[in-house]
Amino acid sequence: MNTSNEDVGSSPGNIRREYREHQIGRLAAAHRPNYDCVIGNIVTAAGWLGVSLNTPLASILSLEPKPTPVWNLEASSLRQLEVACAIPCLDIEEWNAKVLPPPGRAAVLIGDGNEMPWSPYFGNESLEHSFLVVNYEGEHLAFDSYQADTDWGVARPIVIEHGDWAGVPVARTLELSCFSGPETYIPARRAYVSDDSLLKAYKQAVVTETQPLSQLAIDTWLISRARQVNMNAVNLSENGLRIELARSQEAWASAAESVYMALRRVRRGRPASDSYKEIVMTAVACDVAVAELWEE
Repeated sequence: MNTSNEDVGSSPGNIRREYREHQIGRLAAAHRPNYDCVIGNIVTAAGWLGVSLNTPLASILSLEPKPTPVWNLEASSLRQLEVACAIPCLDIEEWNAKVLPPPGRAAVLIGDGNEMPWSPYFGNESLEHSFLVVNYEGEHLAFDSYQADTDWGVARPIVIEHGDWAGVPVARTLELSCFSGPETYIPARRAYVSDDSLLKAYKQAVVTETQPLSQLAIDTWLISRARQVNMNAVNLSENGLRIELARSQEAWASAAESVYMALRRVRRGRPASDSYKEIVMTAVACDVAVAELWEE
């Protein structure tokens, strides 16, 4: 009986392990530093299925503060999800339960980061978080593409061991599947900016501090990352728009840093400087200027 190293190396078991490691490598290579946790895992899931979402998601510019019940800017992520759902070759179904994907599909499972052992939020803060599960030949592989620095440590793209995610409570699931369609899908650029009265109310909430600093810190940080994504939708020839968008991104990055420093002072029992308020107002004004040039 021939038991050469060549035969052992090419055995079905070894080949399967190599393919499995290849799939894990594909997920691990998909760093999504400028998306929030849900959108980042959707982008990674779609990429694993063969669909790139980077350019379509970059086409959406959103500044839509909504009091639900406190002011927040989550509409930016919701708009990105709308664009992903509209891509012809990608199907996204939502379930208000934990649903694991069948072979050849992927799912983004959404729950509480406070209950996810691999997340820095685990045991520290209750916050919506997600992770990705793909079905490779009947085996479920889990991954979290989120990337951020938090008060409790860093979050970096990670392959999640089955024992860490199998028992995590899940509030809803976004299941993704891919069908044949155009290789590239580039929607027209669209700007969604609230009217003056709503923006004035939002500014007033920031100035009067009825907008919680913790929420403001999340919002300014997410919008700063979103503006970095928006850069991918601007042509090199559009100098005016590129300049305004760069100003907006820098303004939101400055706002995020300023608000975070104010929040840290408050958490340590010290008064926060009012300087962050004017910086947030500047960022809002920059976005309004970008929106005037954004739509094609």
